[in-house]
Amino acid sequence: MSRIVRTNGHIASAGEPDIKLVQTSACQQECFVRSHKYLRPCYSHERLTCGHDDIQQTLTISMILRGYHTGYWFRCYHRISLCGIMANIIGTAILAFGISFVAAMFGNAGPVGVLLIALTATFLLSALIDTFKHVAGASFNPGLTIFNVAILRVDPLSGFFHLLAQILGGSLIAGCFLLCFLYQFEDSDFGTPLVSDDFGWWRALIAESIAGAFLFICHEYSVTHSQNVAQAMGFCLGAIHLVILPISGSSVNFARYLAPVAFSGSWHHFFWIYFLSNLVISPIIAAAFVWAAKLIGWYDEDEEEEGKQH
Repeated sequence: MSRIVRTNGHIASAGEPDIKLVQTSACQQECFVRSHKYLRPCYSHERLTCGHDDIQQTLTISMILRGYHTGYWFRCYHRISLCGIMANIIGTAILAFGISFVAAMFGNAGPVGVLLIALTATFLLSALIDTFKHVAGASFNPGLTIFNVAILRVDPLSGFFHLLAQILGGSLIAGCFLLCFLYQFEDSDFGTPLVSDDFGWWRALIAESIAGAFLFICHEYSVTHSQNVAQAMGFCLGAIHLVILPISGSSVNFARYLAPVAFSGSWHHFFWIYFLSNLVISPIIAAAFVWAAKLIGWYDEDEEEEGKQH
């Protein structure tokens, strides 16, 4: 059973069909999706594009699966996610290019270079989240998109298009800009994250996996318990760069790794480590932690709402 719920908690109607399209004066047949407990909107890009976000629809997981079968999902997200896809392309390209460019310029500058790269990651991600969070969901990270799908915060269809936008769109555009600005530097790796010979591949794999999972968990808790998502994510990414950059080059974002490696020819240098850690292991660890927290009662919807208000 689905229900139409207003933001003040008043139930407008009950006993409606499993999936219902909400009609407003400004936009025709838009839908707002929200599950009974855990599938909750991340940002307003999942709300009505016309701005009428005072009406929400509550769905169960079985309704969502039937929604795919009847084609409702495509009709809803075909209009809702277009701006989100473009924002993911632009935001991912800016983030990947900015960090890679600074890494290429100052990667050999010792501790000063590490600090500059970490500060660049901090300020860039914070600025991008504040700019695009109402459209793109503040992801700009393919692994984070997979994680959001795994915890039912983003539906698989929307997540799939955002994933393509981040990997094929954002990273390749960033790589083209890196090639444009750095082609004159001979033997440049374009800021590609590289595994340190001093630590070895297995330590780099562990560092990337744990750091990525920590970043994703930080995103989840900052989204559900505070309004300072930009600051939390920015400082978290900066701290991760300070810690693991000497070990693995600090990718944590497969799009950030793919942008320089696509044009530098460094595919042979432990490509599988970044693919496996950023897109598989980190989302699995973070999703398992979040689901375990929900099952044992660490998550409470009322506490989430109170955290956002404070």
